[in-house]
Amino acid sequence: MKINSYVVINIITVLVNILNLYAFRYEHGNNEKKSVNKIFVVAMFAMNIILANFIVYIYNGSNIINAKLMILISMMWPIAYIDFKEKRIPNKILIIMLIARAVILIPELALLGNISQTLISMVIATVAVIIACVLCCLIVKGAIGMGDIKLFCVMAIYLGLEGIWSAIFCSLIVSFVIAVFSLATKRVNRKDNIPFAPAILIGTYLSIFLTGI
Repeated sequence: MKINSYVVINIITVLVNILNLYAFRYEHGNNEKKSVNKIFVVAMFAMNIILANFIVYIYNGSNIINAKLMILISMMWPIAYIDFKEKRIPNKILIIMLIARAVILIPELALLGNISQTLISMVIATVAVIIACVLCCLIVKGAIGMGDIKLFCVMAIYLGLEGIWSAIFCSLIVSFVIAVFSLATKRVNRKDNIPFAPAILIGTYLSIFLTGI
């Protein structure tokens, strides 16, 4: 049974990462100046496959849940890359993520049950994230961009109440470390905006790695 889980999760992870390559091309067209770094592509495949096998081995969750997590984390890689390079989060990839979530939600509800609990968790998590982000923007102007808010909402739909807060917490810690390092090495100054999506990717990766959800 576990062998089948490894096969399923690796196939899904590889397919989603191949889709990511098309997502890059779709966003950048044929612009050679915006071609994706090959080292980044190798890292994306390697890190996602490592995480996929790790969560199967350690947490032994259902194939549906593992697939959901790997679709989320895999599709966050192109978002993080584009945000790092261009300081924007592409809506098209977010829409693809929502479509993928809708597709995998059907077997998730059918096989795992708890339909009302799952849907309520998704809705409450999304609303809570929106409220938290709005409060952050009111307290500190420009603390978080609209693209980041939309990304957090998509994450909430994937992770629900069980996983979203640990992912956000880890993301904030990673963001703080990156900001301190960037300021200490004078890569940026206090007035510069640091792309948040790379920290969200790393934080979510760590959250899934540490909790399995």
